[in-house]
Amino acid sequence: MNIAMKRLYNKLSLRKKLIIIFIIILITPSFIFFYINSITVDILKSKLLDAYQTNLKLISFYIENKIEDLYRFTQEILYNNFLYGANKDIMKISDKNEIAFYDFRGKIEDFLNSVLFSRNDVTSLAFMFSSKKFLFYVSRSSQLFPEYLVKTLYSKSINLKGEPLIYVDFSPNNEADIYISRIVYDRNTLKEIGLLIVKLNPYIIFESVKFMNELNAKDVIFVSNNRVIYSLNNKELIGKRVINDNLKGVIYLTTDVNNINWSIYLSIYEKNILEKVSPISRFLFLLFFVIILILFLVINFLYRDIMMPINKLIEAMKKVENGDLNVKLESIRNDELGFLINSFNNTILKIKNLIDSVYKAQLLAKDSQIKALQSKMNPHFIFNTLEMISWKARFLGAEEVTEMIDAFSNILEAHMNKQDRFLIDLKEELKYLDSYIYLMSKRVKRITYKKYIDKDLLNYKIPILTLQPIVENVFKHAFKSKNSNNENILIVKGFKEGNDLIISIEDNGKGMEEEELLLIRESLNNESDNKGLSNVHKRIKLLFGENYGLNIDSNIGKGTIITIKLPLIK
Repeated sequence: MNIAMKRLYNKLSLRKKLIIIFIIILITPSFIFFYINSITVDILKSKLLDAYQTNLKLISFYIENKIEDLYRFTQEILYNNFLYGANKDIMKISDKNEIAFYDFRGKIEDFLNSVLFSRNDVTSLAFMFSSKKFLFYVSRSSQLFPEYLVKTLYSKSINLKGEPLIYVDFSPNNEADIYISRIVYDRNTLKEIGLLIVKLNPYIIFESVKFMNELNAKDVIFVSNNRVIYSLNNKELIGKRVINDNLKGVIYLTTDVNNINWSIYLSIYEKNILEKVSPISRFLFLLFFVIILILFLVINFLYRDIMMPINKLIEAMKKVENGDLNVKLESIRNDELGFLINSFNNTILKIKNLIDSVYKAQLLAKDSQIKALQSKMNPHFIFNTLEMISWKARFLGAEEVTEMIDAFSNILEAHMNKQDRFLIDLKEELKYLDSYIYLMSKRVKRITYKKYIDKDLLNYKIPILTLQPIVENVFKHAFKSKNSNNENILIVKGFKEGNDLIISIEDNGKGMEEEELLLIRESLNNESDNKGLSNVHKRIKLLFGENYGLNIDSNIGKGTIITIKLPLIK
């Protein structure tokens, strides 16, 4: 088995071996990343749920304190001597004495109103004297106390021996009315005086719940006797019985309001929890991506460091097999690969010397051909010659000639594209355009050239020689027919539009008729006289897709605007 594995491994190329190593190295941090990410997400999710649970307990604490405060409020009413005096007065009033009864009602209602409007968490206040069974009430609204409710509250309160009762009454219109009632006894005789009823303002009682919407809670409901008495976001639930129907993707938390036997349920969308955790996950993923990128760069560096010299050596050997003995590999390496390259060069040199002695005549003829080829001008020769002419012109004081030569050198540099680049910085492309326009300004008079380019766009990438062919088309067609006495205006603008880079080239040339404009637009995708525009348009589409390219608008007598749409690439 081991021998078979070794044979299989030895058959693999260095490239495949490095890929296998990279995959093995990749798997380890992948497992670590997903494990750490899973644990981190669970921990953060748990902490967030703990925070929600804490908020839920704070709400419970607030409600408990609010109810306790209302209990104390009702206790303070009981200690008010007015009620005791009123109880004595009503017992003296005859049922037939309507004037005395009306006067007594006014005093009781004045007292109740003064108490009612001292609190904003109470909407109605009522008192029923046990001796006469008369109910006196005041309210912030016109709603009456139902007769059945008074009987219910009395029957439940009588068993509590003067302790407060909190009671929830569900009305047919899906509203939960909350009441506190207690029996009032004479402090001296302990005889029953009457029944005190306080109706609470739910908006004040539950105002502490509203901040949960800011925490992206789905809903907060209060439950009494298994029926919903308040819902933060779904009023239709009020009065309905609680059903344990856990929805998928929803987390439920609960706590109790101890002093009144209420329960609070909090529901949260799980996605809201995950949204809070996702920045950590994104950070971990970014960290994982950076690690993988570093690993890839290291493997790629090793691959290039080893394979590139070997590939060059193999390529040189193939050339030698085809009879090309003028191969020489340059190397500054001192390692094993450097030794191989130097040995290869020495071997080729020895072979050349051997062949030289046998085929001298043929090699001499080949030598003359090589010299003829070497005598041809190359880009370095052209640039060196232009630099020499520029230096001579500057020496002679011909600064304009020097500037023209420098501008021509810039244009030549772009067209030769020595590094075979597809994309260059916008600022470099503008440098080539400036040089071209400078040269053309020596031929075409009265040129006004303006640029409005956002500075933060200068480092974005653009296909090389995109602008110059378009401007060349402007000089060829737009300015060609203009009267020489008129000013030729050329404006280049650049700006962002979403995730796109927009560059427009405007001129005040003769413009085009609608039919001519349509023909030119159609010609962008075909071979035509406008090869410069067509080539730029096709190059952009090949590089970036059908959503990008050139657009042309023109008005006769006003000029033409050519708009270039490119993706934002740094």
